[in-house]
Amino acid sequence: MPEPVTKLKHNRPTFFFLALVFTVIVLLNYFTVKIYEQAARRGMMSSSRFLEYGSLIGKGLLVLIVLFWIIYLAASCISHYRTLNRNYSELQKSLVDTKDEVNRVYFAALNTLTAALQARDGASLQHLERVARYAVALGKKVELPSKNLVDVYCAALLHDFGKIGIPENILNKPGSLTSEEFAEVRKHPEIGTQILKTLIQSENVSSIILHHHEFYNGAGYPSGLAKDEIPLGARIIAVVDAYDAMISNRPYRKAMTHEEAVAELVRCAGVQFDPCIVMHFLEIVEQEQEGVQILPEENYLEDISYDIYDIPHVIN
Repeated sequence: MPEPVTKLKHNRPTFFFLALVFTVIVLLNYFTVKIYEQAARRGMMSSSRFLEYGSLIGKGLLVLIVLFWIIYLAASCISHYRTLNRNYSELQKSLVDTKDEVNRVYFAALNTLTAALQARDGASLQHLERVARYAVALGKKVELPSKNLVDVYCAALLHDFGKIGIPENILNKPGSLTSEEFAEVRKHPEIGTQILKTLIQSENVSSIILHHHEFYNGAGYPSGLAKDEIPLGARIIAVVDAYDAMISNRPYRKAMTHEEAVAELVRCAGVQFDPCIVMHFLEIVEQEQEGVQILPEENYLEDISYDIYDIPHVIN
């Protein structure tokens, strides 16, 4: 194809202008012939073969120009569709890459925050990771949507973050706490929520952290919520946190056996814990005791399908 034609093909405004001029010329020719025809019919001028051929040529050119514009508009639509489709594919790939990077940075930030607790208590990180895995498994058991699973996972890792503001001599006290010391410990959900609100702007995650020590009968803290007033994620974490705490050694007591911990959960169902959540959790731990793989593997979040907009916002 000659270079001038190639340049004209890619210069859409010029091509459109020339096509429009050509269309106007054809239409003027067609209407001129029609005027001559009308004049001949009224006897204002003699009919001739010129008028017949002119009329035929005019109609033919008109049909061609209509076909030309139909083809032009169809080609333009196809071209625009291909361009939009290509841009969409590029944006989709960019979105996937951005999602992966946001996920990596976000969960790295979570691990950094939980590592701050480990600096004070070597057992904290292991406890938080186990609680997070149990919470995800239990969340799947009660059919939580993917977004809520991510929220529960995040809240499980950070639910005890407020303990960073509790004096170490209280946290690691080998004996029973005094009423004043226990009052200090009870502040940790509010302390954690207050610290994390500048980092995590997800109300769901903050609400789970704030209320994970509420009792099903309304006797818990800090707000005295009961039953369905307590966020579902908080009710899940309350059960798995209590179980893991009971089967772990603490400064003030030795670890309970699995059977003793289960008996305590059953005893407190309907009082401290949501009985439905306890029932589902016992199914998980019993299957675990039988050797069935229930808990997610180390990279268990990889099989959770969630959108980038589901990730709680980090940084204010």
